[in-house]
Amino acid sequence: MTLGKILPSQKWLDAANSNKFENSELAVEDSANFKFNLENLEASEKGYNIYSPFKIHQGMTFQEHAEKYNFRYDLWEEDFGIAIENNCTKCEPDDSVENCFAFSFREQEILIDIDLVDFGIEPWILDHVRPKIRVTQKANHHTDSGAILALAVQMGRCEKPPHRVYLHEDALDVAEDRTLGVCRREWEIGSAAKWEDMIVELSDYPSRMRHLTIIIAGKDKPYWRGFFGPKIANLQFQVILPEEPVLYKLREPLDCEERADEKTEEEELARRKIQLLADYSKKLCDSFT
Repeated sequence: MTLGKILPSQKWLDAANSNKFENSELAVEDSANFKFNLENLEASEKGYNIYSPFKIHQGMTFQEHAEKYNFRYDLWEEDFGIAIENNCTKCEPDDSVENCFAFSFREQEILIDIDLVDFGIEPWILDHVRPKIRVTQKANHHTDSGAILALAVQMGRCEKPPHRVYLHEDALDVAEDRTLGVCRREWEIGSAAKWEDMIVELSDYPSRMRHLTIIIAGKDKPYWRGFFGPKIANLQFQVILPEEPVLYKLREPLDCEERADEKTEEEELARRKIQLLADYSKKLCDSFT
């Protein structure tokens, strides 16, 4: 643990201690109680450091990883869900990648829930600074197969904010929703199987956000039984304060963001099952033509 990376910069600490923010939209008396709880930051061992939600190990099943690192997943078939592979299984190796998760022929999801306050991020920081949220991962695909992969970040006021399916183009209606960021990759059969970076950043979100969910969704394109889908590794998350201490007025959510926060997971699951059944029916029809 490197304490200096967990804590905000000295410039931010000084500004909070003295209540002197050079750039502030608030009256001085409104920010008098804006302090950093250093004990909470140290206890979290996360804070403003780069955080890896999980490490991928050989000799462990995917389900054992989920239990060890406390993340959720949605596998439509346990036997052909997500496998653990090394960095060069049917792809070009990369020194920065040791092991990876490899997706199969059905749409699979990995979901990592993060409580920002538990990380040591102060509510006043989330409301009046709205620091940049950055999520990155390495991505690749099986050289003999096409694949689709999406990395999404959904912020919310409540724990486990509801989310949508992000693999399809018609689901990427994110322009007006400042609580959502999506990065999508698609590979064709025979395309170069090199490890590349996927990055999602959020900085224009409304106030009162306390939670976020990282969603990784993937599948292969030819619908081949086996692990011919996309590969992911080195998932990282970080809260990044601006270089100069600044305070903004509260930013209220848009109507679409309010509605998104009120959706239930049951509604989304029902919609997703209907979509999967439609996709499967189309596959069957195509196989007979």
